[in-house]
Amino acid sequence: MERILILGMTPLAEQLLREIAARPACRYVVVGVLDDVAPADHCANRLFAGELSRLQPLVDELKPDRIVVAFAERRGRMPLRALADTYISRGVIVEDVTEFYERFTGKLAIEWLTPMRVIASIVAISCQLDAHVPVRSIAAELVPGFAEEAA
Repeated sequence: MERILILGMTPLAEQLLREIAARPACRYVVVGVLDDVAPADHCANRLFAGELSRLQPLVDELKPDRIVVAFAERRGRMPLRALADTYISRGVIVEDVTEFYERFTGKLAIEWLTPMRVIASIVAISCQLDAHVPVRSIAAELVPGFAEEAA
């Protein structure tokens, strides 16, 4: 079993908790949720381990294999130094909630797509398909209204 620690409680993190709970035979177990405010959701509240400022001691205590970062707003909240130290010194994988959710469920988290993720996806798809396929034609297929704006 891979031990998961979730940082931040967003609607997508709550959905991820429900998806993992609905699959008891999956290889993941959530060992805790950290946030500055205790979550109201019953499932997340049961897993609430403490505030973000306690990340280092809770990593030592809970021994996660992976930290899933689920902040809606990351500026000023993301404990970058502690996450980097956890990754470098302990080998704990640090991953964005959107990427983990999509890989785990096989579903796109459309409501959480950022403009940069859309752009990165367009570039990745164009590289995978063929270097001769114009990025504009791929963007026109993926982004509603792109063809009209580009014209």
